Amino acid sequence: MTAILGYTIYNMFYILPTPPGQIGSNEAIGLLVFYGLLHISAHNVTAMFFFSHPWTALLMCGSGMGCMATLGLTISSELQGSTISKNTHNIQK
Repeated sequence: MTAILGYTIYNMFYILPTPPGQIGSNEAIGLLVFYGLLHISAHNVTAMFFFSHPWTALLMCGSGMGCMATLGLTISSELQGSTISKNTHNIQK
């Protein structure tokens, strides 16, 4: 219940302006909400936010690569930036 309340309040802070790339603001708001309001250990809160960023990046990259593989695409083919696929078929009327 504490986690749900904490993340609800944490997400409400997104209405406020943040620096480009939200550098440091996620950690500061997380500390304010979880440590300041909910009295969870500051070391645990800081560790959670610093662990969650790389973990989220790995999940996003993994799911993106999985979706590309499902579509039959590769990273090297997409980085070439070709606008017309080699497997394009002409549509006959």
